[in-house]
Amino acid sequence: MTAIVQEGERRAGRLPVGCSHCGSAWLGEVDATCLVCGTGRLEPRSVRMEGEPELAVPFAIDAAEAAKRLRAYVDQHVMPVGEAERAGERLQAHFVPAWLVDARVITTWEAEVGFDYEVESTVEKYQGNRWVTVPTKDRRIRWEPRAGTLDRWYDNEDVPAMSTWKAWREVVRDPSQRGPLKLRDDAPILLPDLTPEDAWPSAEVGLKKRIGLDVQRATQAQHFRELYVAAQWEGLHWSWLLFPVYAASYTDPTGRVRVLRVDGVSGEVTGAVAASPSRARFRAMLWASLGLVTLGLAAIVALPGIIFWPLLLLTAFGGVVGFLFLGVAVIPLLRVRGANAALPAEDPFIPRGGPSSGSTS
Repeated sequence: MTAIVQEGERRAGRLPVGCSHCGSAWLGEVDATCLVCGTGRLEPRSVRMEGEPELAVPFAIDAAEAAKRLRAYVDQHVMPVGEAERAGERLQAHFVPAWLVDARVITTWEAEVGFDYEVESTVEKYQGNRWVTVPTKDRRIRWEPRAGTLDRWYDNEDVPAMSTWKAWREVVRDPSQRGPLKLRDDAPILLPDLTPEDAWPSAEVGLKKRIGLDVQRATQAQHFRELYVAAQWEGLHWSWLLFPVYAASYTDPTGRVRVLRVDGVSGEVTGAVAASPSRARFRAMLWASLGLVTLGLAAIVALPGIIFWPLLLLTAFGGVVGFLFLGVAVIPLLRVRGANAALPAEDPFIPRGGPSSGSTS
């Protein structure tokens, strides 16, 4: 199942490449931008492939619609930087993998299964100035121990293939609700950085849940708890389920590259949007200029006010408004500073500890 794909050797119509910055391994094209970190270039590299692409969720929206969704998302933020607003022009499609596991289980099992039943009883209620007896039915659960054996195949148990799946889960939302098909698109494929050995504990948990559902159906029980299995797993087969994503990077005011991502099915957008200090300074200067002009006019009106005192009231009003404008001038600077301070310091999509396990060099 494990194979080393050498430089220049195509798999699924794509070349093995690796990111020069974050180390992510891909099947894609040489010299493209890495869509994980948005910084590195994809260089020819031998990669270790475990499993192979089997099914892919097709893109439900095109690049134009994804760009539209991304621009709307960016515009919701405080004075976004222009680079983020134009990120939709640079969107690129790619696939993110999850593992699909097929397995045969031979096991004995023990469980407690529950059956609903009703108990008729009565309660006493005070009605119409007297006590009356009212019949009721209480629903209860009768728990019974059961045991048996099971020998069957389970197909396509999906489990994370990326150590950063928690972050990717925010992008693809609910993977279980997707309808996968055979891989047809030629978009780059991010390679798993979790080996089957790393992913097996999650797969075993999911498979045991399916065993529990089968036991519940076999016993025709309404409830189920406390399953114990002594499973022997045979014929394990690992392949990939691919999820479609659009991604584009931009550089924030500190020089850091950030990536915005669009779910290729729902169009949901995720990613950090930096605020623009230059836009904040422009608005601050505009409000400050209005304040200074207002204060200047108030000072000019104050001179004839020495002779015609009602003008002093206008001067006082102008002074208050001018200082108010000067105070408002600080607000854009504070909003941008607060928005940028709230940006994540680390990119949750980049695995900690260096290059991904799919890279061999």
